[in-house]
Amino acid sequence: MKTRFLILLLTVICLPAALSADRIGNTPWHLVDYWWDFGKDTEFESCEVDFNLSNDVDPKVRLYIAPIGLGHFNKVAFYGPRIPLTSIPKITVTFEAWRINGKVTAPQSALAYYPRNVPQYVNSKVEKKQIIATVGKNADRTKATRISKQPRSWVQRLY
Repeated sequence: MKTRFLILLLTVICLPAALSADRIGNTPWHLVDYWWDFGKDTEFESCEVDFNLSNDVDPKVRLYIAPIGLGHFNKVAFYGPRIPLTSIPKITVTFEAWRINGKVTAPQSALAYYPRNVPQYVNSKVEKKQIIATVGKNADRTKATRISKQPRSWVQRLY
């Protein structure tokens, strides 16, 4: 399998509720999709990225962090039951130390895509090529740095 871009999804699934804010977009919500460009096509058998969570997340919340998009494990979809918008956890996720085929591979660039039809509950920043996602607080995309409005998403150039 060849890849040039590696996508990492940070997804939260929601429960329909009486409040209109809880009816934003179809679930599951992809709060942010990160794309890393490693500069060239690379044959790979494995890809790894270290990430740290700032605190524990209740397993009932159904926070989904995946190094590669959609899929199934033993014929069970990665996504669980829905949760309310108010249950999006307040957490910081730090991504660092990418490896392809067990070898440290530094990305050349990184982008964050925030779909416009979901709650804007993630802010992203970069420190020393670590990507730090702050989840659980409403984000004002109009005030973010290095961000552009696209037809279906906000796109932020991280580095």
